[in-house]
Amino acid sequence: MNSKIKVISKVARNSLQVDLIKSLTIEAQKIKNDIEKYKEFIFLNFFNEDQILKYEKFMNLQIDLNLSLQDRRDRILFRLLSKQIFSPENLKEQAKVFTNGEIEITEVFNEYYFVIRFTSIYGVPPNLDNFINFIELNKPAHLGYKIVYSYMTWNEFDRYNKTWNAWDLLNHNWEDREKYKE
Repeated sequence: MNSKIKVISKVARNSLQVDLIKSLTIEAQKIKNDIEKYKEFIFLNFFNEDQILKYEKFMNLQIDLNLSLQDRRDRILFRLLSKQIFSPENLKEQAKVFTNGEIEITEVFNEYYFVIRFTSIYGVPPNLDNFINFIELNKPAHLGYKIVYSYMTWNEFDRYNKTWNAWDLLNHNWEDREKYKE
């Protein structure tokens, strides 16, 4: 706090100014403490078990205590986000939210389905179950869908120019090698 008082010129510095700066510092700290205290009530990512339970009841979601806290937060999030129109653009945005991945969507109009292809993730993306739940909740009932995953091909594998010993030094199992990206 002395550094804040030193900013004021010696001419303007008096006990009133010092008291004002002390008061402002105390109030600023109270505000920071209030933000920390109430952020779990305001921001979904900070919800605790009790807040999640209240939201699940409010939104008529089936309460599943076997899910992780993050999965339960994600269920609330996709219910909130499901109020938008289901479109390829909306689906691409939700893929980023749920899986941290980019997708490509191919619509097959004459057969009433669409294909979701993950383009930025090898293997099965994380949090895929919640993404599928989001799709099921929001897609029109008459549409089907397929999900296509990408895995490393032999050509991609060879492009890394690593020997088998170099791959072994990475300490990856086969599944990790299929998903590997530098």
